[in-house]
Amino acid sequence: EVDEVVEDPSSVQEDLMAIKDVPPEKTWQNFIPEIFGAIMVAAYIIIIWMGSQQNKRIASFWGFCFKDVLVSQFAKVGDGAGGILSCISWNEYDLYCTGRQHCWSLVGRLNLRKRQDLLTYIPLLGNPNAPDAVTLTVNMDVANMKPMFISICQEKLKKSVLDAYAEQ
Repeated sequence: EVDEVVEDPSSVQEDLMAIKDVPPEKTWQNFIPEIFGAIMVAAYIIIIWMGSQQNKRIASFWGFCFKDVLVSQFAKVGDGAGGILSCISWNEYDLYCTGRQHCWSLVGRLNLRKRQDLLTYIPLLGNPNAPDAVTLTVNMDVANMKPMFISICQEKLKKSVLDAYAEQ
């Protein structure tokens, strides 16, 4: 068999133009931005879930540790829904206690690190000792109570603090 000889050069040029319009072959390397974006979204979702669960465990443990003390000192502890802590956000929990003589209420806020946020999680990896904070506000009935002294200190300093402020 003999190959056909093309005598019309314009048909060859049209064939070459048709070859140029063929899209390039798709490989995984063409999808690197999409793959990176999918990995970032997956990492963000995983960090949200893990961080919020870790904060929830810390708050539950804190509530478990202090529940007996609070229940013995106040008539009503918690929000009335069964738990002593109310979840305000993924890293903030509130505590409310009332029903003690000369004390209107105890309001506490547990501010935990933002473990659920990827943008704050990465810097926390470099500083694992960044503190969580507890703020307690005690609203007292000042008009009807006797003067008192409140101290929060380490057990080994208790005696020296009591001796220092005994006469006041």
